[in-house]
Amino acid sequence: MKRAGLVACCIWVLIFFLVPLVFMSCEHFGYTLELANYSVFMMLTAQAAVYIAILASFAEESSRDELAGILFALVTPFLLLNAVFYVLADGSIWVGLSIFVCFCCCCYLTARYGKPLALKVVSLTLSGVMALPVGILVLFMMTFGNISQDTVVQSVASPEGAYYAEVIDNDQGALGGSTLVDVYENKGVNAFVFRIFKKPQRIYHGRWGEFENMEIYWKDEGCLVINGSEYTIE
Repeated sequence: MKRAGLVACCIWVLIFFLVPLVFMSCEHFGYTLELANYSVFMMLTAQAAVYIAILASFAEESSRDELAGILFALVTPFLLLNAVFYVLADGSIWVGLSIFVCFCCCCYLTARYGKPLALKVVSLTLSGVMALPVGILVLFMMTFGNISQDTVVQSVASPEGAYYAEVIDNDQGALGGSTLVDVYENKGVNAFVFRIFKKPQRIYHGRWGEFENMEIYWKDEGCLVINGSEYTIE
């Protein structure tokens, strides 16, 4: 049972490292990957990292092969690289705390079980250089990252259902804000815990609060009318 739990945690941590790569691949082809809840995902990742660190401490030296040593040596700098993606996606306190827990666990694994020695030294040195700017970014996003809040106030489907338009209230606090209209294709992959969809077209950028009196409707499948002006969907 313990081995099964360790395998499950390792798979989860692997997913953590793969998500940014999948995200960049989707972006290259004009799509967006979005997790359902970044905070929950990161908290589960932190729990998995703690579990792996604990089991590694009790494992016999003979059970840790050379490949495991190399992976442990590399895990900390790769964590910091991936942390940038997650904190930019969601700068909540839970994401920040989860990254900190993962960082502590990875440093422990690298320092104690990383092999060979030269790779471990290089990895820890690189991690030390990266830790400060990544830490500053995490603190900045936790403090100021949620100043701008996007709220979908209206969604309008096209006549044949191929598209839908979202009216967004972009509230930037004391800085004001704006009213946005994005058009999405009504297709993609929705797997409950994540979804992949084509990047929306931003066809309108107006004044903050303008959505309250906005007139918006579809003239036909390829034309959206906003306050009397027609916008063609490409």
